[in-house]
Amino acid sequence: MRNIDLYAVILLVIFSSCSNSLDLVDPVDPIPIVYFQMNPVDSLFYLTLTRTFSGDDNGYDLARDVNQVFYDSADISLEGWSKQYKVWETQFELSDRSKILGIFPEVPGYCYETAN
Repeated sequence: MRNIDLYAVILLVIFSSCSNSLDLVDPVDPIPIVYFQMNPVDSLFYLTLTRTFSGDDNGYDLARDVNQVFYDSADISLEGWSKQYKVWETQFELSDRSKILGIFPEVPGYCYETAN
């Protein structure tokens, strides 16, 4: 009888200390995300730089906030290497292209381009 009481008390403590809440959003530092596709026959290369974001608000509202999605400025370069030697380098500059309307904000100046 004592063993059953002891097990009942242990189970009661275990189950009463459990929580049903689950925190799905963990605030973290933003991570840079680069969207880039290189085609050597193209005359221009385009690159988009965004960052990860998280928050307690609606995801669509967070995605529409320019300050949450994009960096203010960036120094971006593309390098070509042969073995351990750099053979060429090109800098990306801000483009005046606008993105197609969608969930993320439609703002010019956050697409970078460089000549091939």
